[in-house]
Amino acid sequence: MKAGRAEVKTKRGVLRADAEKWLEVADLILRSKKASRLAKWAIYCAGYAIEFALKARICDVLGVDELPADYETHDLNKLAQSAGIHAALIREQKRNWQAITGTWSTALRYTGKQHNSREAEIFVARVKEVLRWLKKQPQS
Repeated sequence: MKAGRAEVKTKRGVLRADAEKWLEVADLILRSKKASRLAKWAIYCAGYAIEFALKARICDVLGVDELPADYETHDLNKLAQSAGIHAALIREQKRNWQAITGTWSTALRYTGKQHNSREAEIFVARVKEVLRWLKKQPQS
C-alpha cells in the first residue's frame, strides 16, 4: 500500500465504464462554448479514456476482475505491452498512437502549454479511432 493512500482495487467493469465517461467529458468540453480555453483539458480527459481502456484490457487478458497493483501506471506504452497489443498497435495504428503518446501524459495538467480546440478535436478523434480498433482486437 502506498503511503497516505488506502489500497483501492479497481474493477474491470469500472475501468471500462470510466473510459467511456472520460471520453464523454472530453466531448462535452469540445462542444462547450469554452472549448478554445479548455482544449488542454479535453486532451487530458481523452488520454485517460485510453489509459482506462487499456487497463480493462489487461484485466481481460489476465482473466481477473480487479486490476493488479503491478499495472498501476500511466505509461500508455507499458500498458499496451501488458495488454498484449503494443506490436499490433504500432503496426496498425502507428500514426494515431504516436500522436497520442507524444501529446498525453498526466503531467499535462501541470504544464502551461496550451492547445487550441482544433488540436484537441484531432487528438480526441485519434483516441476514438484507437479505442474502436482496441475493441476489435482478439484476446490472446
